Amino acid sequence: MGALRLYLALCVVAEHSGAFPFPTHSGTQAVQLFFLISGFHMSLVQDRYPSAASFWRSRFLRIYPVTWVALGVGFFASLGSGILWGRWILLHDWPGALHHYGMAGAVLAGASNFTLFFQDWVMFLSQDAGQALHFTSDFFQDPHPLYKLLLFPQMWSVGLELTFYLLVPILWRKSTPWILGLAASCTCLRVATYLGMGWTTDPWDYRFFPFELGVFALGMACQRLGGRVGPLPWASRFAPRTAVLVALFVVAGWAQHRAELLASPWADLAAIPAWAGVLPFLFATTRNCPKDRFLGDLSFPVYLVHMLAIPLALHMAGSVRTLAGPLSAAITLVLALALWRWVERPMDRFRHRSGLRS
Repeated sequence: MGALRLYLALCVVAEHSGAFPFPTHSGTQAVQLFFLISGFHMSLVQDRYPSAASFWRSRFLRIYPVTWVALGVGFFASLGSGILWGRWILLHDWPGALHHYGMAGAVLAGASNFTLFFQDWVMFLSQDAGQALHFTSDFFQDPHPLYKLLLFPQMWSVGLELTFYLLVPILWRKSTPWILGLAASCTCLRVATYLGMGWTTDPWDYRFFPFELGVFALGMACQRLGGRVGPLPWASRFAPRTAVLVALFVVAGWAQHRAELLASPWADLAAIPAWAGVLPFLFATTRNCPKDRFLGDLSFPVYLVHMLAIPLALHMAGSVRTLAGPLSAAITLVLALALWRWVERPMDRFRHRSGLRS
């Protein structure tokens, strides 16, 4: 599933930078599928850890070192650019933060940049100067939404992932029907909120923890129910090439027709069970492919650094906006490869020596 994960990360790049020269999934659906795949993977590897503490330590080493390095590079590059040329890049709202935002909101956003926790909360909160911290039903309507104080605002999804990881040792002990019940309950709550409250806009359409917990739980159930699936019989001699073709077939179908079939967010919601049925076959066909694993390892660095790459790409593209998307992807891949080579791979080796690699 590594190629699929890298493709989904590039979908987020496309969402934030501009159109690619080919159709892609929306960033919204890409993140939803990441949660599904994450649930699948966590269910798969959890029994390799002797304790919850060892699992959490492994997740810490997987997420934090590479993130802190990327944040450090982004912070100092933005600070230098701001001082020298007045272009603050990732820090664009911080120079006037205390003028536009309340103190509590600025402290919460600043702390979450480092800890990664509560970045999803920031998406639901607003606090202009002189106001109390409060929830918002649509942060696009706020003049100064708190999420603009996040250096890498896309990392709200990692904040959610970290909360999932805290729950994994508990969820893993539950029965498969219980996990399916959790997924169904969260989905029913989501549908009721969409229909009853009318909250189908950002941030409620795909960032609310109880909604996304259902997607994560479905991924866990999917792995349990389909964990013994083997490669497709007609594909065994071509694996993993056929698995990639199957993934691209599904990708192309949804990318071409999702907007025509259903209005968002219903299209995104309808796609989740369809992907859940595909994942066991993709995993079984690609699980022993080193190249596919390498592509999957790149997906997190790509997701992490693309917000730093996009301003560079926009500057290079100038008035030729059609180049912004491809340039963003190219710069992102270069930065991601550097992160993988010099940070992620050494940490992965350390995890392997410590018996924590999964």
